[in-house]
Amino acid sequence: MDTDLRESETPEYTLLNAKIGGSFGHLRFSVGLSNLLDRTYMEHLSYQRDPFRSGAKVYEPGRNIYANVAVVF
Repeated sequence: MDTDLRESETPEYTLLNAKIGGSFGHLRFSVGLSNLLDRTYMEHLSYQRDPFRSGAKVYEPGRNIYANVAVVF
């Protein structure tokens, strides 16, 4: 933490993520869930990202579900 840059302490957090996948022939697939417990958190110094330089703290997204499919050749 650099007080000259007006940085403030960011609370610690723990996230629980899950992912499962497999393959079938030339296809690879996976599905996952990020932030399983829907924890409210912010990355350290997240307010430095444009357009949020005003000092507003930006929380990260809540629970996210995703799926990926790839063709391997």
